[in-house]
Amino acid sequence: EKTWSHRFDKAVIAMAIDKATDKIVGQAIFIPTPVWINGREISAYRPFATFLIKEARSFQNLNPLSHPMFKMYKMAINLLKENGVGLIQMMPDPLWGRMLRLAPEFHIAKFPLWSLKLPLVDGFKISAEYSVVEIQPDDVRLNQLWEKSAILYGTSAIRNAEVLTWKTSHFPHFYCGIERSGELVGFVASRHKNRDRQWIICDIIAADAEALKVTILAACHQANEFKRNNPAENVDKVAILTTEMILPIVQKAGFYKDSYNFIFVVQRLDDSLKMDEIAPAKWYVAAND
Repeated sequence: EKTWSHRFDKAVIAMAIDKATDKIVGQAIFIPTPVWINGREISAYRPFATFLIKEARSFQNLNPLSHPMFKMYKMAINLLKENGVGLIQMMPDPLWGRMLRLAPEFHIAKFPLWSLKLPLVDGFKISAEYSVVEIQPDDVRLNQLWEKSAILYGTSAIRNAEVLTWKTSHFPHFYCGIERSGELVGFVASRHKNRDRQWIICDIIAADAEALKVTILAACHQANEFKRNNPAENVDKVAILTTEMILPIVQKAGFYKDSYNFIFVVQRLDDSLKMDEIAPAKWYVAAND
């Protein structure tokens, strides 16, 4: 077990070492991702940059829970629990879903991908009281907007200016702000994934349900404009991970349910947290979580 400095707290690393060669064959890094649960901040972590060399991946007829990956996971979890961390949240590859269901401590929900073909035949009409503005994720106004969005979402990883700046720094993102009567009421970060030929809507924060709808429609318009201005780029659709709150918005906008499902997993470490508060189906999550 090792720790290294991370922007928000100490990250934890568990490593698998081949006793015969004394070489590292795998690692599981856990990074802090504080969450907001119905009015309070909770310490949380998620796996990040895990790997295991090919030769060590075989189950060899072992109990899956004896696999090196699970052993590294368990080692890190024990340390995090000792340090008072409340929960683990993660969005693994869907192929891990079946294996994770073997362990009762993992609570799992599916969130479908919904898509809208580009180019748009007709643009979306946005009320004149809203303005689409340029913005960056380090805009301090996002802190106040996050406070309102946290109430709207109930349970979510924290998405204030500091977190959004760090989170969107790993890949190029496109940003869009929404103002109403001069006040910032919406923010969205999106990515163009050339290989997947799609524009994926990622982090969204909004002051209220109406602002959430306008922010999603503005992101669709941004994707459409990108396609129109960059004919050589591959972008056939705009896509979004769809939570219960977002579903009616995208249905009305003409999105269709795609063939992909995101897997979201929560593991409670602090028994004082109520499962009905942290149940994964109740979270707001985004495609880049």
